[in-house]
Amino acid sequence: MPALIAVLALFAVSLLLARCGADDAAQLARSRPPAPADRPAADPAPQSGTVIAGDADVLGAENLEKLRASNNVAANGRSVRVQSVPADEGFWVGPDDRDRLWVQLTGTHGESVFKVERGDTISFKGAVRRVTTDYLKISGVTGVEGIHQLKEQGYYLSVPASSVKLF
Repeated sequence: MPALIAVLALFAVSLLLARCGADDAAQLARSRPPAPADRPAADPAPQSGTVIAGDADVLGAENLEKLRASNNVAANGRSVRVQSVPADEGFWVGPDDRDRLWVQLTGTHGESVFKVERGDTISFKGAVRRVTTDYLKISGVTGVEGIHQLKEQGYYLSVPASSVKLF
C-alpha cells in the first residue's frame, strides 16, 4: 500500500508540473504577437498624407500649380505629418522641408486648446488662402523658419483649430 501511495503521489506531482508548464506555454503563446503571416493585413496609411483642395492633391512641390489654382477652395488634410512648429498658431505640414505647406490655425482666440508638435500626425478641414504682404507680417514665420518658401508658394492653409484631429 505505501508503494501505491508513493506512485499516486509521484503521478499527481508530475501531472501538476505538466499542467503548470502547459499554462506557462499557453500564456507565452498569448503574449507573443502573431507571426507575420497570421497578422491581418492593415490598410496602408499614406506615408506623408494628403491635402486635397477641390479634386487636386496640393501637398508637394510638384503640385505648386495646383495649389496656386486653388485659392479660396476648401482643403482637407488627411494623415499629414507636422514637420515644424515655428509660430504659436502656425506650423508646416508635409514629408520634408521641400514638400510642405504652411497651416495657420484660426478661431483660437489666443492660444489653441491643444498643442501641435513636430512629428504629430493630424487631419483637418480648412481652405487655401493667398499669402499677402500683411499676412507675412503676422504669420510668425521668419527667414530661418521658411518665410521665403511661404512667399514663393504664395498660398497657405487657413484651418479652424476646432477641425484639427491629432492621431
